[in-house]
Formats: sequence, structure tokens, C-alpha cells
Amino acid sequence: STVTGQWSETTAYSGFLRFCAAVVLIGVLVLILGDLDPERPDRPALAVPIVVGVGVICLALQRIVPRPLDCSTPATLAATYRTRFFLRIAFAEACSLVAFALYISIGPSWVYAVGLAFTLFGFAVAAPTRARLRADQDALSLSGCTLSLVAALRAQ
Repeated sequence: STVTGQWSETTAYSGFLRFCAAVVLIGVLVLILGDLDPERPDRPALAVPIVVGVGVICLALQRIVPRPLDCSTPATLAATYRTRFFLRIAFAEACSLVAFALYISIGPSWVYAVGLAFTLFGFAVAAPTRARLRADQDALSLSGCTLSLVAALRAQ
């Protein structure tokens, strides 16, 4: 648990849910505020390509940048998993943050929904599900690692 300073797969999942809740709450705020500049309908033509471009780049970086898991020690394995997890979440969240900035500066509220779609897809890819942890463990085993990823996470 987080009280004892451990970082388990349960802690990862609860942290993941907090990230999801945050971007959805920002979306609720955007819905409440509505269009900030409804008099300028031409501006979404600029916002959409930016949000889509950033979304595609961020989702690509989410898969490219994080390094593989280091199986040299249980502590290193847990640390590299945490780093990879938070990098993937950060890249995914960048999509909705850019969309929110464009919403504030350009105005159409639905632009945030486009960024949010990219973010939620990225979150789904990064989610610490049992199946994903099992797939990571299988990849570690195929590379000759005898350590348990879940045990390493529970020990931290």
C-alpha cells in the first residue's frame, strides 16, 4: 500500500484511475464552461490538426521512448516498470493537456473531446491490468529473466 511506501500493482491501478478521473473532470469543466469564443467558428480548423498531430505523436512516443524492463535485480525491475508506466501515462495525458490549452486559447469546447479520446486510448494502452502484467512477465521470461514482476512490484 502507499501508506507503507510500497508500490504494488494495486497501487499502480489506483494511481492510474486517478489520472483517468483527472482528465474526465477537466472535460466536465470544459462542458460547464462551453465555447469560450462562439463568434469565431473558423478557429476549430486550426485546433483539430494540432490536437490530432500531437495525439499521434504522443501515442507513438508512448510506445517508442520507454526503455525495456531491466531484470538485473528485483528493485531495478520495479523501478524500470514504474518509470515506463509513468512515461506512458505522461505521453498519453499530454494529448488532453494540449487540447485543453487549445480550448482556452481558441475556444471550441469539443476540441478537448478530441484530445481526451487520444488520452483515454493511451491510458488504455498503459493500464496496469493483469493481462498486461502477465504479458510483461512473459516477455521477461522469454528474455531469460527468472524474476517475478509482480513480486518485484510488491516488494517495493
